[in-house]
Amino acid sequence: MDTKLGSGGFALDQRGRPYLVGGLEEAAQRILIRLTVPRGSFGPNPELGSRLRQLPRGTGEEMSQWARYAIEEALYPMAEVTLETVDCAYDPGRDRAELRCAFRVREQPLELELAL
Repeated sequence: MDTKLGSGGFALDQRGRPYLVGGLEEAAQRILIRLTVPRGSFGPNPELGSRLRQLPRGTGEEMSQWARYAIEEALYPMAEVTLETVDCAYDPGRDRAELRCAFRVREQPLELELAL
């Protein structure tokens, strides 16, 4: 079990107490933390995070291959998680990369989207 994160802190219930999450929702939260934190930016654990912010802009296939490496590197400590597919698209008007990822977490499917 973990504390659910919300916008800028912990997600709170009606009584002002933090929500707890477990199972697939907890795994999704842990994955998103590892993928969105820039690698090396967390002093107590410089290996935490990913290099996805350095994702080169290019064709979807080139970006997807690079993203696969960065995601697998970031999730290496999470042995229960397997990256199945990653698809990238670049939106030049917004200078933003969009990633769609499919994972297996202890044999359960999980899909996540990220915008960088």
